[in-house]
Parts: sequence; structure tokens; C-alpha cells
Amino acid sequence: MTEQMRELISVHAEKRRVDPIAQHRSISRIHLRRVLLAGIQDAVQFNRRFLRYEEMPQGKIAVFFEDGSSVEADLLVAADGIHSRVRRQYLPDADPVETGVVGIGGKIPLHGEAMQRLPRQVFDGPIMVLPSSPFSLFMALWKPAPEAQEHLKLLGGESAQDDEPYLIFSLGGKRERFGIESGHPALPADTLRQAMRMAMTGWHPNLCALADCVDESELGLFPVRTSRPIPAWKSSRITLLGDAIHSMTPYRGIGGNIALKDAAWLGSQLARVQSGQTGLQDAVTAYENSMRTYAFAAVADSRKAMEMANGARHPLLFPAAKLAMRSVHHILRWKRAAAL
Repeated sequence: MTEQMRELISVHAEKRRVDPIAQHRSISRIHLRRVLLAGIQDAVQFNRRFLRYEEMPQGKIAVFFEDGSSVEADLLVAADGIHSRVRRQYLPDADPVETGVVGIGGKIPLHGEAMQRLPRQVFDGPIMVLPSSPFSLFMALWKPAPEAQEHLKLLGGESAQDDEPYLIFSLGGKRERFGIESGHPALPADTLRQAMRMAMTGWHPNLCALADCVDESELGLFPVRTSRPIPAWKSSRITLLGDAIHSMTPYRGIGGNIALKDAAWLGSQLARVQSGQTGLQDAVTAYENSMRTYAFAAVADSRKAMEMANGARHPLLFPAAKLAMRSVHHILRWKRAAAL
């Protein structure tokens, strides 16, 4: 939608009507963690920080931790995020880079004024606001479903700190557009709020009011980083998944999904090893060859979306793009109405 809250296009409305799987779904990270741990708690160890690894002559991988302990494994999987220590040792040239774009925002509890200011469309899925200025605003709702709470109880979980509904509110733009110098990520909340207010000058009062609803304790500056495609490396008994190898901007909202795809694909290959259908090295090679193709395509797609959302607006092309989006939106609405 525009900064005046005029809807431009709803790109998933048609899919939601015919395909329930295409419907937007949000999940609490804490809830997801509980679901993934259900039934395997005894096999998972916590509170051990990776320090380094060594490749042993007999093919094993020795992993050393900061507490002085170590283990030997057949396979080491780096699933330790964008700041992966495993990646830094294994593929030191694959560190993510700064994009120059930052996000300012945080969580907004859904009560009081915030509830009155919400655009109604946010209940159907995430919203991207594209103003005439080179900024973008992302809003997404987290509202726990009662049936999800029942499932968690069956897994033995208790209510979590994020069980109360909230809105993710993040204003994106290049550092220089916000007047924020590089190398100064820890800025006081009042400075960040003032930067948001300046960027949102002339926007719809409801959006400006929502920006003021972000609590100071939640208001933060988030540099947007992204991985770069790197030449294929020789597969070994060390591999990587998720942000550890292909972190991407949040502008397509697919980073978590790609990480889950990694896990599913690697898991299927390891199951073939377990059943004797293939060797471990061949399984890792098959996983990495496929992962590099789909994951780095998603990285490039995500970065392109970020650049489009926060790039300079051409005085003629941008109005034409908005008109095109509105036209497509009206055609989709007409098609849905005709189908009823």
C-alpha cells in the first residue's frame, strides 16, 4: 500500500481463496523450537559454544567447545546462523556483507491505540508500504491461534512470553537517508524515533501513530546483511545450512523457509546414508549441489526486492508502477467477484 494507506495490490489474495497452503502463516520462534524439540530432548545438548574443529586422519571431525570439552562426529553441520563460527573457519571468504540498508523498528503490543490504528489488511498477511520517498515499511501480525496453544500443551509446553499478540513494525532505508553513519549501530531510542518521524513526514496519521507505539525498550537499528554467491567448494564431512551459508535480506520473507528446505533436503540425504543407499560423502555432495542452486537464487531475489523497495523513486516511472499495481489489483477483484 502507499504511505497514505491506499491499497496497491494484494498479491496472494487469489491463492488464499483456492489453496489453503498458500495462505500466509506466522509462527512464534519459541513455539517452533518446542515443536522441533518434541521427542528428541534427550538427544540435544545445550550451553556449549563452538570454538573450532579439526579434521581427523580417520575421517572423523573433532569439535572443540569453549568450556574445554570436545566430541568426535561423522558429520559437522553448521546451522549456527549469520555469525557462524563454523563458516568462518571452513569458508572464510563467505562472510555476509553489509547492504547499506538498515531497518528501524520493533514489536508493538496489540492493545490500546495500536489496535485502533492498524490497517485492516494486516490481518490477512504482511504489508509492505511503498512511499514516494526511498523508504519502505514492513508490518506483520503475530496472533497466536487457540488450536496452536492446545497442540503445545500436548507437547508439554507452557505459555511463552510471546503468546500475546504483537505487530512487527520495521521502517527500512539506506543509512544515509536516515542520517545514520556507518559503524554506529547502538543509537539511543530517541535518536532512532526522530529518524523514523523525519522519514515518515506526511504519511498517514495512523502509520505515524504506530511508529510512536514502538516501545523504547523494543526500538532498535537492524543492519541488513546478505551473503554473496561464492564458487562451489569441495564437499567434505563439514556442511552448512540456513543463514550460516546463505543469509538474505528480509524483503522476500523467505529466509526461514529456505533454511527449513535445507534441513529437509539434507535430512532426506542422510536417511539414504542410514539405509545404505549411498555414502555420506555422496549425500553431502548431492545436498550442497542442490542447495547452492535454489538458495543463492533466493538470496539474489531477496536483494533485488530490497533494492526495489528502498531505491530512488523515478518521478515518472514510480507513479506508472503504482498505477499498474492498482490495475492488476482491480482485475483480480473483478475475477473473484465474477467467480462467486
